[in-house]
Amino acid sequence: MSATLLENPDQSACRSRREAELTALVEKLLGEVAQLRGEVARLFAAKSEKKPSKDRSNGLDDPKAAKEPRRPRGQQPDASGPGRRDHSHLPSVEEEVELPSDETACPKCGKPAAEMNETEDSEVIEVEVRAHRRKIRRKRYRRTCDCPNASQTLTAPAPPKLIPKGRYGVSVWVYLLLAKFASHRALGNAIEALSHYDLDLPQGTIFALHDAALREAIDAMHQQATEALAQPKLREPCRKALASLLDHWSGLTWFVDDPRIPMDNNASERMVRGPAMGRKNYYGSGSLWSVCLTAAMFSIVATLKQWNVNPRRWLSWYLESCAAAGSRVPEDVERFLPWNLTADRRAELTSPETSVPINDSS
Repeated sequence: MSATLLENPDQSACRSRREAELTALVEKLLGEVAQLRGEVARLFAAKSEKKPSKDRSNGLDDPKAAKEPRRPRGQQPDASGPGRRDHSHLPSVEEEVELPSDETACPKCGKPAAEMNETEDSEVIEVEVRAHRRKIRRKRYRRTCDCPNASQTLTAPAPPKLIPKGRYGVSVWVYLLLAKFASHRALGNAIEALSHYDLDLPQGTIFALHDAALREAIDAMHQQATEALAQPKLREPCRKALASLLDHWSGLTWFVDDPRIPMDNNASERMVRGPAMGRKNYYGSGSLWSVCLTAAMFSIVATLKQWNVNPRRWLSWYLESCAAAGSRVPEDVERFLPWNLTADRRAELTSPETSVPINDSS
């Protein structure tokens, strides 16, 4: 009876082996869970504009050298200022400022003050970008002689054009080429910037120069995908991707016929494209006040565009009002809001600009 209660040695060995296998499996699963937690923390944790200190892919310094504390951004406390730059090479536009006649009289006796031969001079750097039309008048002449086989009318030759029968001059193409290939701006963004100066360039006209090359490249891509699918030895993942590409080809190539449609962005991504590109271009913000200024400016510019108000003119009007208020925010700031603009002010901020600058008289 007691012998039957004794455990079989084979069963004991099998149980021990099973327990060891389960223990190893549990340890393996715990390791994978820990690895997944680290991956999730890396992907979804709060990110910084700075690279981790482990990333030395672009580092050229000696790894054995003593590490110095990171230099803060901006002007250093103990460093001398950069000093004023010399702008004497810029053209000068003189502007005379006179006292009103009632302020030149003595407040006690009323006798007027005599104007002196000297002035109190100061200097302000300004930037003025202006789009204009070149009105070309080619003079015509009538011959006064009676020579045979000669045209009786002479006309001055037309100025040379970069694009025959084109409407836009060399300066426009220089601006667009430098904006894209020197400043690395999106071409659509550069064209939109010109609208702040009342120059509305149709993107279709600008992109027409690249249309033939684009269509040729798209056709070559379609032919290449079709030939690749015809190969019997094509691997299944590639075959599946190319088949999906050709199934959706008509939708994926809408942008060829309509330049308003981007190749790889949808409407929601375009709305945040400007701030996202800006943050990448100037590497985020280095201080709290810069973050607040960035958020405020993004909001102001987007609101002005929503109300069809020219941001450049609105900013000029507002900042000139701040200067007139003693470098402070004007007391009646509500009148600058787009929905509080008077009809006359709205017309000045939205209509094509004339040679007369906007003055703050409201």
